[in-house]
Amino acid sequence: MNNIMENKITIFMHIVAYLFIVVVNALQFMLYFGSLRPYEIATICSFVVYFVCTLIFGLIVNTIVTKI
Repeated sequence: MNNIMENKITIFMHIVAYLFIVVVNALQFMLYFGSLRPYEIATICSFVVYFVCTLIFGLIVNTIVTKI
């Protein structure tokens, strides 16, 4: 029963991370008003978000693989 709950939490974390990536990409294009400065800042922030989401995915996969 505990394994089912962990799978639900894992799936929820994946969905939230993907939605966060979509939101950051949308904000990146919305902040581009013809000036490169806001676009550069949004691009750097999106790289940070991609790194954190990749780290979360790696930790999730590592947890799942070690349990198998």
